[in-house]
Amino acid sequence: IYHKNMSNYKKILKQLLEIPLLREKPSTLENVQSLNKALSYPTSTYFTIHVAGTNGKGSVSMKIAKALEYCGYRVGLYTSPHIHSPCERICINSEIISEEDVICGAEKLFQVCQKLELNLSFFEFMTFLAFEFFCEKRVDIAVIETGLGGRLDATNILCPILTVITSISKEHMQLLGQNLEKIAFEKAGILKPKVPVVLGPRARFQSIYNHACALHCPVYYISKVFHFFDEENSEIAKNALEQ
Repeated sequence: IYHKNMSNYKKILKQLLEIPLLREKPSTLENVQSLNKALSYPTSTYFTIHVAGTNGKGSVSMKIAKALEYCGYRVGLYTSPHIHSPCERICINSEIISEEDVICGAEKLFQVCQKLELNLSFFEFMTFLAFEFFCEKRVDIAVIETGLGGRLDATNILCPILTVITSISKEHMQLLGQNLEKIAFEKAGILKPKVPVVLGPRARFQSIYNHACALHCPVYYISKVFHFFDEENSEIAKNALEQ
C-alpha cells in the first residue's frame, strides 16, 4: 500500500508541477468563482482571516495561526511559496497535509476542472486544494495568505472576518502597477464591506484608506516604527488577534 501511495503521489506531483505557476495577467476571478460554485463554496464552512502585503504576510499569517491554535482552535493555514514540497503550503494546527490527502484532493479537483473545462494555474489549484481540505477536516478558522497582489488573487473569493495588509513596497510592477499607490490599490482589493482591516506601519496608503471608507471597513493601524521586521510582524499579528 505504501509503495502504491508513493507512486500515486509522485504521479499527482508531476501533474501539479507541470501546471503554469500563474496565469498571465488575469483580468477577472471568473475561473475561481466557477470552481468555488461547483465545489459548493467550501470556505463558507469556516471562518477566515485574509492576509496580504509585500513583505511579512507569511510571518504574520503563521503567528496568527499559531496563537489561535494555542487558544484551542482547529486552525488551517495556507501560505506560499513552498521550499521542499507543495504540501508545506497547507497545514492544520502546524501539521502539513499528508500525501494521501493531496492525492484524494487533487484527483477530485482534476475531475471537476476537466468537467468545467477550466485551466487553472498552479497557485489557483493549490488554493482550492487547501480550501477543500480545510472544509473536509472541519477547521474552526483558516488564515489565508494571498499569493500575488490581492484584487485578482485566487484567494480573493473569501468572505473573511478580518483582513490584514502588512506592508506595501515595489514588487511585480508589471502586474500590480508602476507606483506604490497603485500597488496599494491592488492589495486593498481584499477588503470586504464592513469587515475590519489591520494595516501595518508600512501599509498606510491613501488608496487603501479610500477603499476602506467606501466599503465602511473599520481601520486599525500600527503607527509605531520598528527597527526589526520580526517585531513589526509580531505587533501586526497581535493587533489582528485583538480585533
